[in-house]
Amino acid sequence: MGTFAGHVFPGSVFIFFGLWSVWNIAEKFSRRKRYELNRSRESIPLFINRISFPIVRKTSSNHNCCIKIIPFDSVLKILCCVIVLCEEVQLGFKKDWTDVDPHSAQHVSMISLFGVSGVAEVCILYGVLKIPVQSEYFFTFMALLGEFFLFMFHLHGRSPLDVYIHLLLAGMVALGVVLLLCELIAPHQPVYGIMRSWTYLMQGTWFWQIAATLYPTSSWMPIWNHSAPQSLASAANSFAYHMVANFFAIILIFILIRLRHRVGFISNKTVINHLSSTVEAPAGNSVIRRENEQQNYKIQTLQFQSFTPQNDAEEFN
Repeated sequence: MGTFAGHVFPGSVFIFFGLWSVWNIAEKFSRRKRYELNRSRESIPLFINRISFPIVRKTSSNHNCCIKIIPFDSVLKILCCVIVLCEEVQLGFKKDWTDVDPHSAQHVSMISLFGVSGVAEVCILYGVLKIPVQSEYFFTFMALLGEFFLFMFHLHGRSPLDVYIHLLLAGMVALGVVLLLCELIAPHQPVYGIMRSWTYLMQGTWFWQIAATLYPTSSWMPIWNHSAPQSLASAANSFAYHMVANFFAIILIFILIRLRHRVGFISNKTVINHLSSTVEAPAGNSVIRRENEQQNYKIQTLQFQSFTPQNDAEEFN
């Protein structure tokens, strides 16, 4: 990873997974709100955060059959890890394994943890591992925590600027670990999943910034003085700009999803009041549906205040 491309590739992967996660969280949340407002006939389960978002395809008009689930993001994670691992082993390990570059060994350990999380997600999805689907949080927690510690002890003998920009990255990884725990405590609050996805975006764009700072490859890329105090201040400014830019990217995604579903963000009280109202419907059963939906919504809200992971309780809609 000690090259421009070695930072750009993992940065691009983090950006993709951050955007993928934000889009799917916003989509699931908006679809549930649309159903609660009686704007959709398709039954949508309560929103719940999760790490992976498999692609769900219905090959039949029947809602209860012919559902095909493709773990696209998990498989892509595995493939990306394999690609980077092959490069790191080729560059950092001698053929007789007598001389191993410590930094390459750390990169291999870090990437392997993310690869294990991807394999675990696929195995959980297809029932190879008979554990709750929310167990994927454990494997991602392990990967992020390993990334954090490896970055903290990855900075020996580097310039002040090099150390500083990697510490900023490690801080964002630590924030992602905290938000991961918050998701487990409040699995039905989309804000924690969105914030964790924001940390993925921050890691991705900051990897690009590190590549441009340490390994400029074009004439338009500035040459940084790695020992000047002004460089540290400029790096902090750049980090703040990345925070704002990624925040607005998430806002833009939510606006697009809102325009697509024509659903805003409303409180539980507003939802219950709306469900208790009556409107005309072609089937003539809107009153019954709304009253039932009101009672179910209240009951489900109380039930899911405490979170008990169960495989059979997870739905992919």
